[in-house]
Amino acid sequence: MAGIDLMSQAPVIAALAVANERLVEAIKNLVSSLCTDLLPQGTGALPSLNDKQKNGWREGIIGLLSIVTGILIALLAFEAGALTGTKNNDYNGCTVLLCGLLIAGSTRLVSPAIKFLQAFSDTKKEHAARSRAAKVS
Repeated sequence: MAGIDLMSQAPVIAALAVANERLVEAIKNLVSSLCTDLLPQGTGALPSLNDKQKNGWREGIIGLLSIVTGILIALLAFEAGALTGTKNNDYNGCTVLLCGLLIAGSTRLVSPAIKFLQAFSDTKKEHAARSRAAKVS
């Protein structure tokens, strides 16, 4: 069986985690009951117990969907040779399962980092625009 050095494959796994997140978001947008958060946001109203339970089920289904798509993406990555460096079928189901779980779990780590970097980039652009406006004035 081909061994996987996780440290050298970290960028590939991070890229696959982002792809997994995007795939889950696309599926969520296709299924309307998964797309909307059932808890009221910013309205000051307290959610009912039924809404909390429904939202819990919704988040659970999304988590399960992320795991399934992560395993599918890991299988496709192994088939393409992205994780082993060569196209071969020299891997077992346990390796695919663990890499799939790593890809699915990495999504929860990668998503906040991406949001932070986007906010940082937006702040930097905003600061540059203010500097240009101040120079013009």
